[in-house]
Amino acid sequence: MVVYQQASEAIAGTGIHRCRNIWEQINRYRQQLKEYILTQDAEDPGSLHLLFCLDDLVKGWNAISKKPVDFETVPKFQEKDWALGESLRFAIWDIGLLALLNLSFFAASWVSFMKYDVR
Repeated sequence: MVVYQQASEAIAGTGIHRCRNIWEQINRYRQQLKEYILTQDAEDPGSLHLLFCLDDLVKGWNAISKKPVDFETVPKFQEKDWALGESLRFAIWDIGLLALLNLSFFAASWVSFMKYDVR
């Protein structure tokens, strides 16, 4: 049952593989957003370029640029699902194991059927 569940999750794009995929995408987006903020702040000559500083002494200063942001230029997060081939790549071992188990159980039942004596 577990082998079938893992194969189904891999093909459907759910389960642990999806968690790992979304986590990697979130980390890439976080880097893109951080780079965007750094480049936008670097364009303002009046800013001290002290990003993400939470010290009470610095809050009154111009630690980060106060210029308005054009939200059309801010990078947007969009989740990208795997293609079917990529999903099958994760499930190939599970599918192979399911096929092997199916063949072995069929062979065992065939042998037991052939050995059975009706009389």
